[in-house]
Amino acid sequence: GGHVLEGADGGEGGHQTVSYSRGIDGRGTNEDDVEIIPADAAKAALEMVYRTPPDGSEEGEDGREMLRPASVAQMSPRLFWSVVYHSNRGADSAGGGAPPSFEEMLVALLPELDWTFLGRGGRRRALSEKARENLAQERAAENGGDDG
Repeated sequence: GGHVLEGADGGEGGHQTVSYSRGIDGRGTNEDDVEIIPADAAKAALEMVYRTPPDGSEEGEDGREMLRPASVAQMSPRLFWSVVYHSNRGADSAGGGAPPSFEEMLVALLPELDWTFLGRGGRRRALSEKARENLAQERAAENGGDDG
């Protein structure tokens, strides 16, 4: 996961510093300066890609396939980080819990579009032992888990 750090302007976007894990490149994080696209322009770009018809190739991929998180991050880091930036603006970080997934950010930005395709064929992440333990504790608390 990554996040947008403080930027120079604190306004509608401009340039922001983003931080993300190096992944297979090693331990630690990378930081980049990214231009943030204004919210209306980011939404318009996402919707334009979403509505792109199949290209006629054998795969027949429509634009929606290009909106998977890894695809957006590779094709347009500016758009990827703009979605993250605008989705997290005004979000209450003290709310606890995990930050939203990129898919959830897309749904929040453009709720009128059907994003169910993102759930099919997408990469499913296996929960770590710690995450499974936390989930079990949350479920027990929700069910009034007073067993002893």
